[in-house]
Amino acid sequence: MNVHWCFRDWLPCPKHPNLIFRVAVVEVEAWLLAHREAFAEFLGISVNLIPHNIDSEPDPKRLLIELTKRSRRRSLRDAIVPPQGSTAKIGRDYNGQLIQFVNQNWQANTARACSRSLDRAMNAIAHFEPTW
Repeated sequence: MNVHWCFRDWLPCPKHPNLIFRVAVVEVEAWLLAHREAFAEFLGISVNLIPHNIDSEPDPKRLLIELTKRSRRRSLRDAIVPPQGSTAKIGRDYNGQLIQFVNQNWQANTARACSRSLDRAMNAIAHFEPTW
């Protein structure tokens, strides 16, 4: 993807100097899966099922749903995985369960080790010096 084209398409030019504009590589689910140990514990699956370099995963949302199908926790499977025969791409409480995971378990500083895009975003924020 041409980043400059994408930037101009999404935001008016010139951008304000105090705006930090970052996009998760592929999908934001990659950043959630990047905290491998916590996500594996959340689902009750082996951490070895979650790739180390999650940014290289072509469809993190699909991977997240496939991993959830392996979960021993029926309530999570029912909430995150779309019902069989449904045209839905996600389960009825997909967002609610992921919000709960983020609020209770996800640690950005741990996740950044498995997601270069998250690491770059966090570095951009950490080194940001606003102009006044």
